[in-house]
Amino acid sequence: HAFLYTSPGLRVLGAGGAAVESGAAASLTNGTAFAYRRVGAAAVRSFSLTNNGTEALEITGVATNGAQSGQWSASGIPSTIPVGGSVSFAIAYTPSTLGSQAASLVISNNSMIPSYVINLSGAGYGLTTNRGPASGGNLLTITNGALGGGSDIVEARLGSEIAAITGQGANWLSLTAPAGQEGATVDVVIVSASLGTTTLSQAYAYNARGQMTGVLPSSGAAAGGYAVAISGSNLCDDNVSDVTN
Repeated sequence: HAFLYTSPGLRVLGAGGAAVESGAAASLTNGTAFAYRRVGAAAVRSFSLTNNGTEALEITGVATNGAQSGQWSASGIPSTIPVGGSVSFAIAYTPSTLGSQAASLVISNNSMIPSYVINLSGAGYGLTTNRGPASGGNLLTITNGALGGGSDIVEARLGSEIAAITGQGANWLSLTAPAGQEGATVDVVIVSASLGTTTLSQAYAYNARGQMTGVLPSSGAAAGGYAVAISGSNLCDDNVSDVTN
C-alpha cells in the first residue's frame, strides 16, 4: 500500500497570469516591479493566491519587510483558502520619497513554503505640475533619485513630442512642454547617455478644451462691483487659484 502525504499548497500569480515565485526578484512581467510613480500617487496591482494542495491553506500572517516597507500595503488576503480555491488580492505602492525603493511582502502560512516572500520594487519621482495647456509652453521640473549623470540628458519627450530642455542635474530636469493633443495623457520619456531611457508612464496630461455653460447673473449694472458665477467644464487646472482674469 502506498502512503500519500497531504499538504496545503500556495501558488501566486501576477499580471497576465505570470507566476510569482517565492524569493524571486521583482519583475515588470508579473507586476511586482512597479517602475516609476509620482510621489503621493498610488499604483494598485492585482494578484491571486491559489491553494493547489490537498488540505486547507491557513494564512497566519501578512507583513511588509524592509527599510522602505511603508511604501507598500496589501489587502484582500483571507485567513483560509480551501483546496482548489483561488482568491484575488491587491498590492498598493504609494511612494513618499524620491528615488528607488524595495520591500518584500511575506505571507506566513501552513504550506511547504511557510514564509512566502514576494519581492517588490518601485521608484518615486516628483513633478512640479502634471498637467498643462494643449498649446504647451509651460515649465515643469522632474526630480528623481537619478535621471542622468548631471549633464548627459540628451532628449526629453512628452508622448511623441520633443520638449525643450532648460536645465538639468544628476537628479532633476527642467523642460518646456511642447504642444500636444487636447485631453491626452502621455508618458514623459527622458534619455541620458549614462542611464539610457527612463519612462514615466502616463505622467503628464494636456488639458481638454474648456467649455462655458452658464453665467449668473447674465446681465448687470455698468458700474460693476458684484459677483458673477461662471459654470462649465475644464475652465482651469485643479489649482483654481491660478485663474487670473
